[in-house]
Amino acid sequence: MKSAIVLVAAAAALLAVAPVYAQIPPGMDSVTGSGTAGTGTFSISAQSLPTGAKASGSIDFTLAIGTVTGQVQALCVQGNQAVIAGTVTGGPYIGSGFVLQVRDASPDLMQLQLTGFPVTSCTYSFGIVSPAAVTEGDLVVRDVVPILIPPHQS
Repeated sequence: MKSAIVLVAAAAALLAVAPVYAQIPPGMDSVTGSGTAGTGTFSISAQSLPTGAKASGSIDFTLAIGTVTGQVQALCVQGNQAVIAGTVTGGPYIGSGFVLQVRDASPDLMQLQLTGFPVTSCTYSFGIVSPAAVTEGDLVVRDVVPILIPPHQS
């Protein structure tokens, strides 16, 4: 019993020290999903560290203009919405860029914009102007909250 009290006291002391915490990313922010939106189909798999670093993944849309495939180079997640950006790698606009804005809601919403140049950062603000609702399938936006741990005490 005495050792349990000492252990609880030690844990409480650890939590009470050092008001400054280091951020440790516990996982990846991500956007995943597939289905139908508007008159096209989509498949999305994008991920990055919570800081936006090390973004990777792909998008695949079948639209009236043809199939558009892209490589993810940027992912910015904020709550239930995200901006995914990258370079078109397949379809009629190879070498162009894309910006895909998504919102994980009821219904899920998205907007794909093709640009004349590759997009490698999330310079676009959140806010879907003319969205397409996901009518079949699902979009899942995961916003990882960094775990805060106290700095090493010596």
